Amino acid sequence: MDCCCGCVIRTVCLGVVCLLWSATAFTQSLMLPTVIFGGAAASDLATTYAGLSRDGARAYREINPLLSITHSRPAPTVALGAATDAAGVWAWNRWVGRQHPKWATAGLYAAAGFRLWCAGHNLRALRQQSSRP
Repeated sequence: MDCCCGCVIRTVCLGVVCLLWSATAFTQSLMLPTVIFGGAAASDLATTYAGLSRDGARAYREINPLLSITHSRPAPTVALGAATDAAGVWAWNRWVGRQHPKWATAGLYAAAGFRLWCAGHNLRALRQQSSRP
């Protein structure tokens, strides 16, 4: 049983709000890197949802082992991914950001770059899937 697209959008928005809250609650200097990571994670989650919810998307699957328990169902995969991102960034900002704000900033930018790469990979997979007869 899949959720509607609006449910996924609300979940992603909730994840972004949690990410913003985690940045403001602990360190003001981590606000911009946290927002950038949130945007990158949202783009990855949006392209993942698009790939998993397409008709005939049997070849498209989530390969993240933490999300494998959702069996590549679109809404639970995105919801669990957003919750994992929010918890991870909260913990990162709390424990690394307090004592090492420069390392925390670098880590968030690196994670954002990786998530943007994942979104690009998902887009390439979607294009290949749509070009098949």
